[in-house]
Amino acid sequence: METRSPNLQGFRLLDLPPELREEIYTIALAPIYHEEENHSSREYELGLLQVSKRIRNEAQEIFKRDNVFCRIETPWPETQHHIAVQGHVPLVATGEAANRFSLHHLSINIDAPRYQQQHENSNIVILLEDLPTFTNMWYLSDLSHPQLNSHFRLVLSLHNPWAASHDDPMLPKALQEWLLLPFGAVKHLPEVEIQGPHHDSVEKALREAMAVPVPTPEACLEAATRLKDEGNALLQTGDARGAIAKYVDSFKAIFILCKGRRRDIWGEAHFQTMLASGQFKNQNGAIVSMTLRVRLVANVCQAYLKLGEYDEARFWGMRSIQMIRVAMLGDDDGQEVDVEQEVFMHIPAAAEVGKIYYRTGIAARELGEKEEARRLLRVAEKYLPNDKQVKKDLATVALRILHWLKNAIDVNPVGYLPNLVGGHHGCAE
Repeated sequence: METRSPNLQGFRLLDLPPELREEIYTIALAPIYHEEENHSSREYELGLLQVSKRIRNEAQEIFKRDNVFCRIETPWPETQHHIAVQGHVPLVATGEAANRFSLHHLSINIDAPRYQQQHENSNIVILLEDLPTFTNMWYLSDLSHPQLNSHFRLVLSLHNPWAASHDDPMLPKALQEWLLLPFGAVKHLPEVEIQGPHHDSVEKALREAMAVPVPTPEACLEAATRLKDEGNALLQTGDARGAIAKYVDSFKAIFILCKGRRRDIWGEAHFQTMLASGQFKNQNGAIVSMTLRVRLVANVCQAYLKLGEYDEARFWGMRSIQMIRVAMLGDDDGQEVDVEQEVFMHIPAAAEVGKIYYRTGIAARELGEKEEARRLLRVAEKYLPNDKQVKKDLATVALRILHWLKNAIDVNPVGYLPNLVGGHHGCAE
């Protein structure tokens, strides 16, 4: 039986109504977001602009409407890694492409005038929508490295890349606010200059925002504790998902950003002080912060266990356990250590550390990782020697192993007896 191809007829884009053409231009010219393992980017396919002069003119108006660019200029080559990898800011252009780029509305020049510059400017282009991510990264970086901003100078230069010579060069006030006010998050800069035509009220609002001090360590820790307690209340009512959201907000209050399985820790230096007021008065801020972080991880593990998401519970728990092992035992070379060596009763929140081991062990057990579960539960028992539930769950894992061993001995007692008494391991298995 003969099959015929459908009678497909092309259509002229310019025959469509203007509103449909605008929708097509909007979709076709939108940046394509790419996310790699440790960085992201935005790329454009602009072939549509080469179809015809009329289409180019129409599509270019949509491109101008939907894309506002900023170019970051610094004399430090490592800036790109800091912004893209540590700050997770999607990049539009770097290197020579960024040097040639001329369609930006804002130039962000950052330098250290008291120090001799060793390199030519390293330019990076980002979208306006990603500018708050960049300024928030700068805010967090300042908290992580106090006094660093005191060496910097910031020059923000506004201009309209699309303006003809006879056009008013001043950008709309709303656009000026979108471009400048995100820098209100950046603190402690000794010199800030605004160049290009702009409204005085926008500059005034920016400088007022930059003058607002960062939250005190006391305020951050109390806010995080309140959010943790709200999460605990939700967990008690059975709303484990809502509890996790509160715990993530609690982490954010102490400058730890959680997105999926990614956790970025910032601002630890902010808490390295004796707390002067509030519920933690006269306590060491770093210890209070660390204790809170341990409790939050333990609670997140508990919430995922309640949801039956054992892989997530195991991931959160093992990440903290590995951090503890590296911190207390040195570099993690992958070699297993004795359970006794893995117990550090003198560290802050030791009981909560035990809960992390316990809940991670339960997750491992539910995932069928019996050997790992037994090891984690044995460590948990050392941290929580009076917890009957820990002993009970450890016994369930241990009993299965002993039952397997008993059967093995019944089948081949000669082969397994030397292992039990520490003899030679030369017998066939």
